[in-house]
Amino acid sequence: MTTKPLRRKRSGGIIDFIRTALNDHNCHYLKWVDKDTGLFEITNSGAFSQAWSKAKRRRGNNIISYENIARAFRQHYSTGEMTHLDPQGKQLERLHYRILNA
Repeated sequence: MTTKPLRRKRSGGIIDFIRTALNDHNCHYLKWVDKDTGLFEITNSGAFSQAWSKAKRRRGNNIISYENIARAFRQHYSTGEMTHLDPQGKQLERLHYRILNA
């Protein structure tokens, strides 16, 4: 009888990570701009990418770059979980994003 290798439990997605960080009062890299509309700002992109890398269990110099995180954000635009537009449909400022159904 052979046993399957144990798979590492997958951590939550980036949207869950953002929601958790935004509700943490000690978070210094994200902040709510307008919680009612789900609008938030990344105040320190380097610290954000380090924290996301740690959450994804990356080690050493294997830190996820902010460019890769931005790519993940763009993928969430198509799922309807996140957008870079305000409620009126205008482009948001740099490093500002909106979580839909926040």
